[in-house]
Amino acid sequence: MTVIFEQVLILIIFAMVGFALAKMKVVDANHTKNITGLLVYVFSTCNTFKTFATNFNVNFISSNYSLIIASLIVLAILLIVTYFIAKPMSQSKYEQYVYQYSMIMPNFGYMGYVLAEALFGESGLIGIMVFSIPMLIYIYLISFCILTKKPVSVKGLVNALTVTMALGMVVGLAEIELPTIVTSVLDTSRACMGPVSMILAGIVISRFRFKEILSNWKIYFVTALRLIVMPLCFGVCLGFFFPVYVVQSAVIFLSMPCGLNTVVFPDLVGEDCKIGAGLALVSSLLSCATIPIVFNILGIIL
Repeated sequence: MTVIFEQVLILIIFAMVGFALAKMKVVDANHTKNITGLLVYVFSTCNTFKTFATNFNVNFISSNYSLIIASLIVLAILLIVTYFIAKPMSQSKYEQYVYQYSMIMPNFGYMGYVLAEALFGESGLIGIMVFSIPMLIYIYLISFCILTKKPVSVKGLVNALTVTMALGMVVGLAEIELPTIVTSVLDTSRACMGPVSMILAGIVISRFRFKEILSNWKIYFVTALRLIVMPLCFGVCLGFFFPVYVVQSAVIFLSMPCGLNTVVFPDLVGEDCKIGAGLALVSSLLSCATIPIVFNILGIIL
């Protein structure tokens, strides 16, 4: 499982870079909107467009429909269960959603894709990318609005991410082949997402004392659900109804650490990112141990 340690180490190094830059006053820890703007309006939009332009076509989806069905089932169950788990965790509805989002959405784009390809080759990468399509639609249609304090309405749903997602769908369904230079630009932008997100997380963490973050028991509770309970429960349950490759994709997706959008999206509107940054840091560190354990328990890796 060297690939797991390598990916987590890369994440932590970039977080340390961000932390160091903030402490040395090279960047202002209280003014990070420029970084957030790049992440949301450049890197994320490029990633979204490329994902849908490449994978969203009739033949591709029809041959992998089991992954879409499994993903929709997982998402529906998580939305209901995590709502009731998160509700008593804070008086603030915004914080409740930060906890809920962290339980639902892992860091699948940066870590999950890399891990899936390393373990199962191109078929593994394709599997998790198809599985993540309903999740991406939910993120950009619903979560982006809530975490940036916009109404979940027709007007609120029209944003840079949903527009590029729609354009990607059109290109995918029409099976339009993108020029090589465009593909290269999109791939390069996608590669920036993980490092820049963790640099941002490190800068955000520098605003607070480590004791303040690490003493929050709710972070460990959500992390345990995210890294252990959810992949094990869904791995077992999906195994009764779906083929092995679907279970593999679901388990890889669900066993990843908490996603970084609870840092990126709140920072875009000046909201407190402490909880999101703490969840990203703690869950990334602990995933080094939990991912191999979960995979071995479920027999994903012999």
